[in-house]
Amino acid sequence: MCWWNKAAVAKLLWAITYKKDRLWCKWVHAYYIKGRDVGSTQWPVNMSWPLRKILNSQSLIDSIGGWSAVSKGGVFSTQIMYHLLMGPCDKVSWRRVIFHNKASPKSIFVSWLAVLGRLPTLDRLLKWKIVDSNVCPLCSCMPESTQHLFFECSYSAAIWSSVLACLQFHRPVSQLDNEVVLMTRAAKRTGDRFKLLLMFFAECLYGIWLQRNAKVYTHSCRSPLDLLRDIKYRVACRATDQQRNLLLM
Repeated sequence: MCWWNKAAVAKLLWAITYKKDRLWCKWVHAYYIKGRDVGSTQWPVNMSWPLRKILNSQSLIDSIGGWSAVSKGGVFSTQIMYHLLMGPCDKVSWRRVIFHNKASPKSIFVSWLAVLGRLPTLDRLLKWKIVDSNVCPLCSCMPESTQHLFFECSYSAAIWSSVLACLQFHRPVSQLDNEVVLMTRAAKRTGDRFKLLLMFFAECLYGIWLQRNAKVYTHSCRSPLDLLRDIKYRVACRATDQQRNLLLM
């Protein structure tokens, strides 16, 4: 996200440099630049912090090859600059689980955070000294962590095991890391059952996370069976007719 923010800031600098007809760019030129070169101007002390940040990003542009390196057809490309700043990087093995998934965008986003271990679970909040206890609010048995919440917790395990049985996947429920490996394999398959499995995976993570939050903040949550019905409905709404027939079998 840091590199993307820098690329977005650089786009504003590009507008100041090449889009002088825009009203806000005219204001910057009239009050601060005053006909001088953007890259060599000494900015006044009373300049606002955001504008100073934008103008100081010229050094970053120069370090990656100038405007020509981040432009396409004479237009600044945030994507090109982002990739230049990021440099070469390996693709994660589970990318298909997230990006080839037809589940709802909210579910995809929560799943992405869960796989990265970025959800604010109680074990993390306890380290930050925000809470006093890290006991799982859904089962009240074990410390809450991403691995416990998905799917070591009896609440979430009951939901996911029902999903596997519904789709005729006869295997035990594993914790999140192991399930991600299995979902990665499923993402390479083309059958409707596997596509449904990916959708259910994301919707389950999202639904369980919502109920976890409800338990924390309102001290109540839906039963696993009730939540499973809602998850099936959300999946059915985004599934094809052929995939819906599998859910009715």
